[in-house]
Amino acid sequence: MLALLLAACASPPRALSDAAADSAIVFYVDTLRADRVGWAGYRLDGRSPTPRLDALAAEGTVFAQARSAAPWTHVATASLFTGLEPAVHGAGFSGPVRDESRQKGRVHVLDPAFTTLAEAAEAAGLRTAMFARNRYLGLGLEQGFEVWVDPPSGSAATQADRAIDWLDTLDEDDRFLLVVHFMDVHTPNHSRAGDRARFAASRELSGEDLDFARRWHRRYGKAHPERVPGFADYRARREALYAASLHAVDAAADRVIAALPEWRRPRTLVVFTADHGEEFWDHAALEARAYADPRRQVGMGHGHTLFDELLRVPLLAWQPGVVEAARVEAPVSLLDLAPTVLGWLGIPDAAARQGVDLGPALRGAATPPDRPLFFDGICFGHAREAVLDGGWKYVRSWREPDLLFDLAADPAEQADLSAEEPDELARLAAILDARLAEDAALGERLRGGAAPDAPALTAGERAELEALGYLEPGSSR
Repeated sequence: MLALLLAACASPPRALSDAAADSAIVFYVDTLRADRVGWAGYRLDGRSPTPRLDALAAEGTVFAQARSAAPWTHVATASLFTGLEPAVHGAGFSGPVRDESRQKGRVHVLDPAFTTLAEAAEAAGLRTAMFARNRYLGLGLEQGFEVWVDPPSGSAATQADRAIDWLDTLDEDDRFLLVVHFMDVHTPNHSRAGDRARFAASRELSGEDLDFARRWHRRYGKAHPERVPGFADYRARREALYAASLHAVDAAADRVIAALPEWRRPRTLVVFTADHGEEFWDHAALEARAYADPRRQVGMGHGHTLFDELLRVPLLAWQPGVVEAARVEAPVSLLDLAPTVLGWLGIPDAAARQGVDLGPALRGAATPPDRPLFFDGICFGHAREAVLDGGWKYVRSWREPDLLFDLAADPAEQADLSAEEPDELARLAAILDARLAEDAALGERLRGGAAPDAPALTAGERAELEALGYLEPGSSR
């Protein structure tokens, strides 16, 4: 069955001369949920946080139901780069109970046995570069990049500068794969005053107000935060800072595209996506009742659940005159990004991948195949996994209640139907069990051993991760 699955997912390689593009730029935003971009209809104070990218979305293909394989950076990116599910590549945390804030030494890096998107591009002669802003985009994920930079600081504007400087080093006959990562939307949202001025809730915030609004994990991570005085104002500030930070990303991505020479732009595929989303107390009541988070936080952040506010991400592809202007409603996975980019660039790819090539959808020729999507790889709380199939989503936890949602009737996942729909729950549980068994076998075959652990944190890395809320100050690994 597994061999048939991989064969069905594979696409025949195109010759380089038949490629739809010479090069590709992937804009990769940390912690951006799908419903907060302008082209999804989001407005704050009547304004879109992404006006420039909205224009690209009107000309390109938008995948409205794109989902990441995992709710935090390291696992999600390993899946994006390899086109494999978390249970196959093994990056991230293992074990029945996970606490990323205290068990840093247990994180597994991506094994070099796996062939990444960058490695396949590099092997085909492309220049490759990634400008990262998160330690978790290393730890094996840098393999295949000729240039891989992960500085301890840098705004979206600075990341754009770095990318543009690298583009300026290319010769006219160079083909390239460029990944530009933006950390601005991730807390603590160090946004610029000009971006904050776009939204009323953040326009007049003082330095003290900003510091207070960033401390989400200090005061408002408790059960029933709505009972805390000032919570409504605090939440409004958090969401406005999120939008202001995204506005800076929008400007930075636009500037990188504008820096492409006119002759190169029509031959470059541009992809805009994110590793995972962010929760703004969407499921606080359910989590307080049914979930145990080792951080004692409820309803905010990421890495802890498999609800759609953490899994659904924006996915936009644009190439003027080549990519069809379309909105695709069929569910797709970020596992599809590697085979899609490689196929679009005409790069032969012999690596085992579970994602599918979305190239036909970019040409308006076909919709993506109907198939189950799988999710795994949390870093806070009891191990859990999920499957989405036929509009139903089943979430299973190691020690917590099963959850079943009808996404057609309940896209916000508020009504658990596990007791009312036992047959549907059993059907999805069987699909999930079968896939996990297949993933374990495939991972063992490809990896050939246990996933290696990350090296110990340096003092600088610890300070950075504490500032981002991953680590508790003074916690031990």
